[in-house]
Amino acid sequence: MKFKEYPLENNIKRALSELGFKEPLEVQKKVLPLIEEGKDVVVKSQTGSGKTAAFAIPLCNHIEIEDKYPQAVVIAPTRELALQINEDIKNIGRYRGIKTLVAFGKTLIKDQRDELKKYPHIVVATPGRLRDLVDRKFLKTDDLKYLVLDEADELLNLGFEEQLHDILSKMPKERNTLLFSATMQSKIEHIIMDDMIDPVRVEIKSEVDIHKKIEQIYYEVEEHKKLDFLKKMLEYEKPTRSIIFANTQNKVESIYKIMCKWNDETGMLHGGMEQDQRMKMISKFKRGELRYLIATDLASRGLHVRNLSHVINFNLPFEFENYVHRIGRTGRVNETGIAINLCSYKESEIIVELQEFLGYELERKGPKKRVKPNQVDTRKTKFKADRAVKFTKVKIFTGRRAHLKAGDFMHTITRLPGVTSKDLGKIQVQDHFTVVEINTAIVESVLTSMRKMKLKGKSYRVQKLSSGGRR
Repeated sequence: MKFKEYPLENNIKRALSELGFKEPLEVQKKVLPLIEEGKDVVVKSQTGSGKTAAFAIPLCNHIEIEDKYPQAVVIAPTRELALQINEDIKNIGRYRGIKTLVAFGKTLIKDQRDELKKYPHIVVATPGRLRDLVDRKFLKTDDLKYLVLDEADELLNLGFEEQLHDILSKMPKERNTLLFSATMQSKIEHIIMDDMIDPVRVEIKSEVDIHKKIEQIYYEVEEHKKLDFLKKMLEYEKPTRSIIFANTQNKVESIYKIMCKWNDETGMLHGGMEQDQRMKMISKFKRGELRYLIATDLASRGLHVRNLSHVINFNLPFEFENYVHRIGRTGRVNETGIAINLCSYKESEIIVELQEFLGYELERKGPKKRVKPNQVDTRKTKFKADRAVKFTKVKIFTGRRAHLKAGDFMHTITRLPGVTSKDLGKIQVQDHFTVVEINTAIVESVLTSMRKMKLKGKSYRVQKLSSGGRR
């Protein structure tokens, strides 16, 4: 069934046709009829599956143009994603006269107050700014029909749980709530139980696995040779457009300064830039004025650019989940792409762990690392001496947001009675929690001690998870 056969306004069909939307994707096929029926919907779907259009099309189709106050609110975790959603909605609703407002922090709230007086039909906002607009009575919710939570897992990972509950409590009870997420963690289930009415659950399994849509390869390159290697590789690959990811703002800036000497179609994007600078850079990249965009993980979610042929990881990300989001900037919907990883020899163990996380191997290219006689190749012998040790995963409810690093956990835990460094496996530090692998033989006694220990002067909740296997 094609879009022209759906019960949509002719102006919506016209816009979809001009945007190249002929037949609905799987997520759209399943979700559109449910929203038409007035159901609350929970959708589990990976990035790049077409989920934005799955809610934007019915929202634009059902808006009452003459109504004064906003009829739909979309909550997004980042300003970049909010801007992208706003752009998509405007494109789909352009011939119906749909008016939108995008709102996020670090911009003047009085400007958004003034925009609300122009009676937008749909508001797209980040949680903090949305709560401010509601609390100050700038945003009237009397006519609200739809509330959309996009990338709900990331909303919670970024610490917006309190804001979300506060916002949801102030929204009209008579509404349709639509929740989209790549994963379904327990906190999301709480939102579903507390704030949704008999929701229909939809899970979209990718028709084509990401590793079949995106060619993923890695090169081992000494850290100090990466820039020279990058230049030669770009000359060979000739990307139509590419995002080059680095882990820190300083690294982004240093790569940018050097790359500008090679190519004047180069831009950069990171959280330390002023908001208007970031928006101009994104616009230039989308318009095709820039061929290369060097960015932090700020660009790993919400930046949708057509015909982006390559994603290059100058550094492997700190969190493996971000690897999936990074490479998901290419190979979107019906496209294919290439993801290239530059790994220093120090990162060779990380690439092994990344492949374990992904569940498949990445293609290795380039010369192998030379191993001197009598030198141990640690990539192949990692944990070999302790292969009989079985580990259990333990979750500590604090992480990077508390300015803690893996070394802090290692130092503190190995000072507990009876614990040595050999009793610890992987330490994975996330924003709000950390998972540590501990020798199963001593895990119970260590747990008792851990519940009393302090990290930088504070105590945190500890929970045993599961066996982490042998190392």
